[in-house]
This record gives sequence, C-alpha cells and structure tokens, in this order.
Amino acid sequence: MTVNLFKYTSLNKRVTGYIVLICGVLFALLSAILFVSNPDIFKVIDRANYSFLLENLPESSSVNRPVIIDIDEKSLAKYGQWPWPRYLISRLLENILALKPSVISLDMIFSEPDRTSVSSVIKGLKGFYGHEIDLNNIPDRIVDNDLALADVLNKGPFILSHQFRFGQNKEEPKFLTNPVRVSFLHNNSDSKEASRIPESYSVVSNLKLLYGETESSGFSNSVSDDDGILRRIPLLIRYHGDIYPSLALASVLKYKNVNNIVLKIENGVLQSINYKSAAIPVDPNGNLMIRFHDPVMSYDYFSASDILDGTVNLDRLEGRIAFVGASAYGLESFQITASGKVYTGVEVHATVVDNLLSGNLISSPGWSNGVILLLILILGISLSFTLAYRSNTFSIFIVLASIFAILLFSQQLLSRSGIYIKTAFPVITAIFIYLFLTIFKYFIEKMRAENALKESEKRFRNLFKKAPVPMCYISRDNRVIDINNSFTDITGYTSEDIQNLPDAMGILFEKREEVNNGISKWLSGLKQANADCSPESRECQVRCRDNRILTMLVDAESVGDNFVVSLFDITGRKQAEAQREKLQAQNYQSQKLEAIGSLAGGIAHDFNNMLGIIIGYAELSIMQAEPGVIVDENLHKIIDAAKHSARLTRQLLDFARRQMINPVAMDLNKSIEDSLDMMRRLIGENIVLEWHPCKDSCIVMIDPPQLDQILLNLCVNAKDSIRDVGRITIELSIINLEKNLNESGFDIKTGEYVSLSISDNGCGMDEEVLKHIFEPFFTTKELGHGTGMGLATVYGIVRQNKGTVLVNSLPGKGTSFKILLPRHFDSVTTPEKIEKKVTKGNNETILVVEDEPSILELIKTMLGEYKYTVLDAASPEQAINIALKDNRIVLLITDMVMPGMSGRDLADKILEIRPDIKILFMSGYANNISSIGNSRDKKINFIQKPFTIKDMALKIREALDHNQ
Repeated sequence: MTVNLFKYTSLNKRVTGYIVLICGVLFALLSAILFVSNPDIFKVIDRANYSFLLENLPESSSVNRPVIIDIDEKSLAKYGQWPWPRYLISRLLENILALKPSVISLDMIFSEPDRTSVSSVIKGLKGFYGHEIDLNNIPDRIVDNDLALADVLNKGPFILSHQFRFGQNKEEPKFLTNPVRVSFLHNNSDSKEASRIPESYSVVSNLKLLYGETESSGFSNSVSDDDGILRRIPLLIRYHGDIYPSLALASVLKYKNVNNIVLKIENGVLQSINYKSAAIPVDPNGNLMIRFHDPVMSYDYFSASDILDGTVNLDRLEGRIAFVGASAYGLESFQITASGKVYTGVEVHATVVDNLLSGNLISSPGWSNGVILLLILILGISLSFTLAYRSNTFSIFIVLASIFAILLFSQQLLSRSGIYIKTAFPVITAIFIYLFLTIFKYFIEKMRAENALKESEKRFRNLFKKAPVPMCYISRDNRVIDINNSFTDITGYTSEDIQNLPDAMGILFEKREEVNNGISKWLSGLKQANADCSPESRECQVRCRDNRILTMLVDAESVGDNFVVSLFDITGRKQAEAQREKLQAQNYQSQKLEAIGSLAGGIAHDFNNMLGIIIGYAELSIMQAEPGVIVDENLHKIIDAAKHSARLTRQLLDFARRQMINPVAMDLNKSIEDSLDMMRRLIGENIVLEWHPCKDSCIVMIDPPQLDQILLNLCVNAKDSIRDVGRITIELSIINLEKNLNESGFDIKTGEYVSLSISDNGCGMDEEVLKHIFEPFFTTKELGHGTGMGLATVYGIVRQNKGTVLVNSLPGKGTSFKILLPRHFDSVTTPEKIEKKVTKGNNETILVVEDEPSILELIKTMLGEYKYTVLDAASPEQAINIALKDNRIVLLITDMVMPGMSGRDLADKILEIRPDIKILFMSGYANNISSIGNSRDKKINFIQKPFTIKDMALKIREALDHNQ
C-alpha cells in the first residue's frame, strides 16, 4: 500500500490541476448558495461596500437645488429660544412667502396650541384671578397665534410634516392632510399590492386647524441601518390603510403639481414609484437609496434671522423648494450618513429632493443579483482554472486584477448609471477561492515534494555510500546519520565509533582549538544557513584510527534539513607545499642574511681599518710621550670611542655569524648568578629583578661574551619597556622536545634543551612589531636611544649556537623571550687565565703587506717601537718581489682583502718561495678566516682589525714562537 500511495501522490501536475479545479468550482458553488441565502455577515459587508463606493462618488450637478432656511444659533440669539411664539413663525413664513419659492416645506411639527397666544394667556388669568377680559374688539389672528399661523399657511404652497411611530399600540386615526392618491401597476393579477410598505398605527401630527389650511403634508421619518448609518429613506408609509408620502416626496409632488403616483409591482415586489414620466427606483419596502453629497457645498443656507430682517434678495428663493428646519444646538437631529458626513434632518430631506429632481438616483434592480450570482460562478471557475494550472504569482496577479476590475466596474456603474450591484460578494469569493486553493495546492505540492524527497534521498544514499570522498551525513541536532564507505576505508572509523557531532569532532580533529573555536562555530553557522549560503572550507588535522595524521579540507553542504560534511585528503599536497614554502623561506632567509653578511663584511673591512688607524695613532701618541709628561685625557676618550664603535661592528658580525667565537661548556646557573649584580645596576632600583635558577645543571656550549650579549640586550630591552616600576624575571629550566620545531626561520631538532626565559611586565608589542623585531636596525625606540641591533645580535648568536628564540608578547601585558640552547652533558670548561707579557723583538725582519697606506704606515711605526725590522709592501706583487730578493724575512703580515690578489693567495706564493716563513693574517672581516685554511700545514695565525699595539705585539710573538 505504501508503494501504491507513493505512486498516486507522485502523479503529474495535470491530475493535480484537475483536483484543484474541481475543489475551486465546488467552492464557487458554495459561495453562490451563500449569496442567495444572504446571511447577516453578507449584509454587513454589503453595507460597508456601499459606503465605500458612495464616499468615492464624484459630486453631481443639479439645477434649482433646494434651499434651507435655518433656525440657527444666530436666530435664537436675536429672537429668543425655541419654541418661538407662532406669531413670530407666522411672520417668518410670510417673509419666506414674499420671496416666492415654489414650495415651502416645514421640518417641524405644531402638535399643541401656542401657549403664548393672547387668548391662552387671558384664559389662564381668568382661571387664576376669576376675572374675564373682553377681547371682542380684537381681531382673532391677534388673539390666537395658531389662527395667525393657519392664515399664513392658507396663503402659500406650504407642506407640513408629521412623524409616524412604530412599535406603538394601535390608536384612533388622527386627521392628516389628504394622503397621496395611489394606483398600482402589476405584471400579473395575483400579486399583492405593495404588501411590504411599512405600516404605522401611531403618529405625531400637527393641529387639525393647521392641516385644514394646507393641501399636503409629509412624514419626516428616516431609518438608519443596524450599524447606525443612514443609507436609505422610506418614501411611503401606510397609516390606517392610506399611503402617505415622505416630506421630500410630498415636496417634489407639490413642486411638480402631481396628485397621483403609480406603484410598479413585479411578482409582488415593489419596483418603483412613478409619476408623470419619472420613475423612482425603490426597494420592496419603498425605501430610496440616497446619493449623498456635501450639503455645505451643495445647498444655499439662509438664517431665519436674515429672513425676518428682510435682508435676503428675492432671486435667491424664487421658484425653488425651501425647507425650514433647525440646526441650532438642542434642536437638531443629526444623522451619520453613508458618505461619512453628518447631516441634520432638514439636510437629509433636501438631499432626497435633490436626488428626485436631478434624476441622480441610486437603484439596486432585481436583475443585479442574477448578475452577481453569475459573476461569482464565472470568477470562481476562472480563478480555479488559473490556480490549477498556473503559478501562484500569476494567480495572485489575476486575483488582484479581477478585484480591481470589479471594483472599478461597480464604481463606474454607480457613478454613470446610478446602479448599485453587490460587488463585495464576488470580491470575497475571489479572495477566499485564492486562499483556499493556494493552501490546498500547498498541501498537495507538499505531499508530492515529500515523496519526491524520499525518492531523492534513496538515490542520494546510493551515491553517498559509493562516493570516493570520505563523507558524514549529519542532522541539525548533531546526530551522525550515516558515514560512507570511503570514510571508513580512509580513517578506519565506523558509524559505531562516531554517533554524534561532538564525538566525531573529538575523535577526528587533532587540534582541540579547532574543535572549540573553528569547527564548532563553522558548523553552527552552517545550521543556520541555507543551501545557497554554505560556509568556506577549512583545513584540519584529522587523526585516523591507526594514529596517522592527515591534512584534510573539510567542506559542508546543506541537503534538505541536514548537511553533508566532506573530507578531502590534501596531505600530500600540503606536504609538498610546506616543503616548497620551507625551501623558499630558507632560500629567502639565506639570501637576506647573505646580503647582510656581505654588507657587514664591507663595513667591517673599511670601518675596522679606520678604527685601527684611530686606535693605533692614539696609542702611539701615548707611548711616545716623554716620561713624566701628563697624557692628554682626550686621547683616552678617542680610544674608548673607537673601541665602542668596534663593538657595534662586532654586533653586526654576530648577527651574520661572521664573528670569531670560542665556545666553551658553561653552566648557565652559575654564569647568570655571577651577572645578577651587574644587571641589577643596569636596570635600576625601580625595577625588581627576579631570578629562578634550575635545580638541574644547565650546561651549554657557548662563547661567554655571547652569553653576556644575550643577557645584556634582553634586559636592556625589558628595562626600556617598563615606564615607571615593574618586574623582570629570569628563569632557567630543562625541556625535552619530542618533535622538531621550525621556529624563527630554522629547524630545531628533538632532544633536551636549556630554556632561558627573560620576561617583563612592560608595554608589550603588537603583532606587526613582532614580525620585524629580529631585523637589523629595526627599533621602536626614539631617535638616539637604540641602534636596532640588540635583538638582531641575540638572534644571530642563538642561531650560531644551534638554538631558537621564542617570543610571546601582548600590548599592555608584557613580553617574554624564551631562548632554547642544546643541553651539553660534558663537564664545565674552566678557562686558563694566563697573563701574557709583551716582549720586544730582536730585530727580526717582518714583511708587512697592506693596500691602505695609513694602516701600512701605522703598522710599520708600531713594529718599529717593538724593535722589529719592517719591510713594507703596498700590493701583493711588490711583496712577492721583496720576498724573492730578501732572505731575512721570518714573518709575513698580510691583509686578507687586497686588489688583484687575496691575502691567502699571496701567502701560498710566498710559501713557495720561502717555505719556512710564518704567516699572520689580519682583516676587519672575520669571515675571511674560513678562506685561510691550513696553508702548507702551517698553523693559522689571525688578528682582527681594529687592534691595539699590545694585541699586535702579542700576536707577532705568538706567531714567531710557534713550533720553536
């Protein structure tokens, strides 16, 4: 059954369209049935639709619109509060009549005698005092205000108003002006006569005296809908079997001089009220749908006080229908209309009269319901077809276009023809059909998609299992759903080993920080991403079951509600890249250091030559001073400055590993302990120096001056990084490296190392500074406060001694330098301290070769002071000629770097001539030692420039006395 259901739900779109179409047609039929039954909710919607259309109707033009005589606040302020005495009303009506309106309709009821009449007042006085006043000689209209009013009403086209009451007990009929004469027009003889015209058995009417003086009257009733909004008004009401017109209809009939109306009835339903050639469309209850407009802009208003004062011109009212009513506070009866505006009662009657006279009537004919019914069916079926076979986007466009067309059509039909059709029902039908079928389609599509997804997942699992790349299928709740065969083949893990994402990450990834920081954040971001927004791939170290470490490129893609993690083995590629980068870095470092070394050689050679001249002549000046003569202190300062400059040159040579060294086995515990007092004086009293020696011996092979250089440079840098008070800590320890390191640009092999750590709590360094700290001449100190050679010298020394430098620094936290030097297991070398005395020569002949004339002259002078016979040569060729001619030469002193021939080549040629000659090389560039070799098995004798007279004398004596 599952397979059959799957096939059924996987039917093509055409079958789905048939189902959607059938459901849409059924829904359209249901909507039509609801429209016919006309439930209350539809009535509410219809009223709202009618109000909406009415509010957007354009203003209609009309000729001879009614005028309104308003008993307003101005009138009451001048002539007193209401009710006015009827003699004042009589005067008002006489003044109106004088302006010659065609009809004067009174929106007021005089149901009781006027108590302000003279007769009423005298009658009251007689009852109170018992005296009778003779009024026989006074005219009746003066004595009785009602007679005066009746007399005025008799003179003109006045229409009185009355008010029918509904829901009251049946009462005896009251006298009203003659009802309208009515005849009926039926389409068949079986129809009942206007049976749905409302009927009343109670009325608030005028005095019978007044009715006798007028020819017609009309009721002022207006009925609001259940929501309190006035949309239609009754034109006819039955009263004790007779039919009476409304005040507005009575006014129009009077204006048109019509005494008879015809009620057109079809199938027992009132259709229209007809007179002469006019037809007034009404609903079955005789109600007229009112076409409201702005009364303030449509009608002429005249204050009753202006009429009484006679300030209104004749042409303003002549030939027009005049309504007399009240808008003053407390007298008005306001109605909220469908147009959204508030009307007084007299404005409502004036609007109805304007509708009847202008012919701008609104009707809702019976055939309109059939049109709406047909529209509901057509719209429902067409929308069902569209939703069944077209996209939702296109369907919503059709729905919106249909709604717009319906509303536009209904608006134009109402505006141009005055026909109102209930378009709210087709609009609601369109909306509900779209919503219903869209939801229905969604569930069908969802069912199809779910089954398609199952089929896709089946294909996916087959591809997943056979994929050549290791893959994990992981749910968004961190559960490992499956792993493929390649994953097991390459890593050795099975699905039993890896059951959830945390376990997988803990087992697979070699570096825990990748798990905690990188991979977890990456996968967390993936869970929130969609299939089009996958995170970037990451390189990770993956540990296999057999402890192999593979470098893999970890990638992930969303698949449905889950995601697939792929692991691409790039170990071989990364190893090749690492080897290539390592070779490139080593080559670059070698080239850079070679360039610096060449620079150092040039500087050492030339600079040390100059320093040698300075030191030599200064010492000669001191030696040649007469006994007892005080030597100028400036000579000693010159010598000190030259020696300081020589030390700077040696630092550069230390960095390039071009300085001659004599490493010895020394215990750093003892050596550093001996240097603590000096370092404390160096850093000052504001900085605490802490010393933590190692319990074990820390013996390393290093030249003692180089250790002093390391301690001095690092402590000075630490001191300079501390502004006020602080702490410098020196600590020794033994560490055992289990794997090779590649730090500071060169390899460090496995084994035991002595760790010398010098740390401070100074200002620290940022990452950008850390990249350059070991470069020569790089410094962050102010101009004149550092050469930039301190850390470069430390780097060169450590590298020369097969160690490494590790640095850790944070801005504002401090810096820690850790120097690793290979641990030495032999005993400590104790250097012999032999005090060498300078002895003068015995006129031995020495050949001196130097291309720099100043140095040659200096050496010649120095050796002369020590009783040696000196033969000088400014070039190698000259030296060879001298050696060929003079057999007395016992020692050759030659510079290593000369034009045309090096010192080594010169020595070889001299030895061919005189094999017994001793050789002493001199140079300002210590790297030349490597080119000396053991020429003719002679011991190398070398002195580095710059040198003092004493150093030269000792070196000459050592060379001459060797092997003798």
